[in-house]
Amino acid sequence: MSSLAVPGGGGAMAELPKLHKPAELYVSRRTREVSLPISIALVGLVLLTPLPFGSVTPWAWGTFAALTALILAAWAILAVLGHHSIGGTSGLVRAAAVLYAVVIAWIVIQALPFTPRSWHHPIWLEAARALGGSLTGKISLDPGETMSGLVRLLWYGAIFWLALQMGRNKTHARTGLKLFAWFALAYAAYGLLVNFAGWDVVLWVRKFVYQGDVTGTFINKNSFAAFAGMGLICVTALLIDCVVDIPPSEVDRVGRPTAIVTTLVGRNWSLMLAWVVIFSAIILSNSRAGLVCSILGVIALIVALSFSNAVPLRLGRWFAATIAVVIVGVFVLSGDSIDKSFRYVGEQSQARIAIYETTVEMITDAPVLGMGFGTYPQVFQIYRKSGSDHRIPARKGHNTYLENAAELGIPAAAILVLAVVFLFLMCMTGVRTRRRDVALPATGVATTVLLGLHSVVDFSLQIPAIAASFAFILGLACAQSRSGTRIRGPRSKASAAD
Repeated sequence: MSSLAVPGGGGAMAELPKLHKPAELYVSRRTREVSLPISIALVGLVLLTPLPFGSVTPWAWGTFAALTALILAAWAILAVLGHHSIGGTSGLVRAAAVLYAVVIAWIVIQALPFTPRSWHHPIWLEAARALGGSLTGKISLDPGETMSGLVRLLWYGAIFWLALQMGRNKTHARTGLKLFAWFALAYAAYGLLVNFAGWDVVLWVRKFVYQGDVTGTFINKNSFAAFAGMGLICVTALLIDCVVDIPPSEVDRVGRPTAIVTTLVGRNWSLMLAWVVIFSAIILSNSRAGLVCSILGVIALIVALSFSNAVPLRLGRWFAATIAVVIVGVFVLSGDSIDKSFRYVGEQSQARIAIYETTVEMITDAPVLGMGFGTYPQVFQIYRKSGSDHRIPARKGHNTYLENAAELGIPAAAILVLAVVFLFLMCMTGVRTRRRDVALPATGVATTVLLGLHSVVDFSLQIPAIAASFAFILGLACAQSRSGTRIRGPRSKASAAD
């Protein structure tokens, strides 16, 4: 994002007289031109990940991971050639990157045989005895699954890094946010269409679970609700931007309430319609956790903006009141569906508690080393009590934090969470320090709250499409959380402000 492209920026205009060499002006323009194809490729890839059943199948996430690797390679080649620079690496982002690298290294160690025998999973010794020979043991129960999990985690990291670079250009970042919101609307509208038509299918496959619930292109209703919740937050952020841009003259002429309603329902009716459609789809998914966490995510967005210097407190209160009225209205119109969502809370809670107890037992047996990243389904079957009644299929722990602790060990799982916390703090810093364009940092805060809470009771971040989307939004949010970005060309150094 060149300083020459930002009118009215004090810091940028102060640097303008220094950019007197034609080569330096060429570098600034060249940076924008080259980054556009990379941005288009990244956005297109991320927006398509929910389409093939949330990319839960190996062929889907494997294809997207390979394509992301190609985009990353293209970006790296262009960076080496000097067509664009590396930016967005603030102290908090660098700290998160170091922690992420530590977790990656630990996962590799879990899958390798070059570790002390006392670290190896006991099942390797039992297998060797049963086969009457010797086997090379490892920490991981299933090294193949551990390496698959590693590829997915590297994929998410690559998306975050590319989004971090893309987001340095404010126009690209805002376009990415808008496109994500509209594609979330498309997936929600598809889910509603299928539901109201009574087709009970996901794409070309007939549903075998969650008949009668809106799931979009996802198999699991809770995963769809979490994804739609991210879309709801993005649309809410765009609506807030519209409200912030109301001219003071209009507020003085018709009053603040009338100006807000006119702006939301009149000039930006399409965004309001998108908000209602996505929220209705979340309700009709009959996902209790998805509904509650989505509402809490929207609240987190508004609360975060209340700490911002860019949004007047009184304006935020009026917007919050307007959104509250819309939420209540949609709740009233969807009363039967909400009642259905919460009808079986007690029964399912007991089943999940049984899974949690088994997972805690797994953690207790390997609190430091873990059982191997990505091996939870296999390990759970070993620990599952004979005759136990787990009503919920236990391929997932329905608590990402507990499952990560069982797979990675408590230290590595805590490091992974801490890496995300640093990025969350980066977004909060952006909300507090930026004087304008705080929608993206606040969106990063809100989506982290949504998925962080939802991961306590489900496995949304273990769905590739959701994790990839979160990495994309968080990368854009972190990039736009800085009050200024350094751009370095082969022969120039320029400063860019908001």
